[in-house]
Amino acid sequence: MRDVQPPPARFRPPPSLWICIFSVAIDIFSISTVLPVVPFLALEFGASSFQLGIIYAGFGAAQALSMPIIGSLSDRFGRKKLLVASLVGSGCGLMIQGFAPGLTVFIVGRVVAGSFGSSMPLAESFIGDVVPEPDQPRWHGILGAIVGMCFMFGPGIGAGLAQFHLQTPMKVCSVLAFT
Repeated sequence: MRDVQPPPARFRPPPSLWICIFSVAIDIFSISTVLPVVPFLALEFGASSFQLGIIYAGFGAAQALSMPIIGSLSDRFGRKKLLVASLVGSGCGLMIQGFAPGLTVFIVGRVVAGSFGSSMPLAESFIGDVVPEPDQPRWHGILGAIVGMCFMFGPGIGAGLAQFHLQTPMKVCSVLAFT
């Protein structure tokens, strides 16, 4: 007679894991909601095509420069604290963009939002910390699916919100990030 092994216990995610994934959803949703509105807002501010490139590149450059720093800070201070800081910083950047009176302030808001838009690598590290290794691919897949859903719905919602005013998507997403 063979020894029958009981099935392994199913991983029960802690609430903090769901909060982490929800935080990434807010951050990525904010990015995807704002993207389709930026060119129109740049035109309203009288930006040239070069300045529009700076608007987009400023966000990406700030994000690329800040991610390694935030990653090492999360090792030192904890992923949860840095995830909250990421959302608050993104919310501040979005608020600056939402109330920007002109192009320069808007670019500053994009750079601030980019500097704190690092919730995705924090969440991936958090999954590595709290999820048992056999379940990690599933949770990374869930995180990826959330990102895909945000990019599927965010631009349409941003376009709908822009019907009120071009800066409305930024204001709504900043409130969402602060919440």
